[in-house]
Amino acid sequence: MKAAILSGLLGSFLSTAAGLRILNLSWDEVLFCIFSSNVAALIGLTLTLQIEKTSWFKKPKIPSALKTWSLLVAFYLGISVILATPLQSVDGFFILVLPLILSTGFSLVLFGPIQDYLIRRQQRKDIAYDRDHPAQQI
Repeated sequence: MKAAILSGLLGSFLSTAAGLRILNLSWDEVLFCIFSSNVAALIGLTLTLQIEKTSWFKKPKIPSALKTWSLLVAFYLGISVILATPLQSVDGFFILVLPLILSTGFSLVLFGPIQDYLIRRQQRKDIAYDRDHPAQQI
């Protein structure tokens, strides 16, 4: 957790410096880029972990880590570019993308409780299903 917060602070500082000094963005634009990046990371993580459970995702014979990381990066970059207009220009994207990725440490801190909730909810569903559908003895 300390590493995630430190990463978030460092990424926010670097994003702010690059946005204000290099790209001449306003404070509002820079802060919205950081916020958008964290929202994109949170949504991307949640969607990726839910999609990993589906059978169609498991079928192709591509290494699991490659599929998961590709999907996560696609979600993250897609959502970030859609939300943050400075990332829609080539210069803005290449200057801000790495500092913004570092700033997503804050979303990792929030993701832990969300993942715990999703797991608890699935476990409750499994217990209720097992109770309602007892195994038949042969």
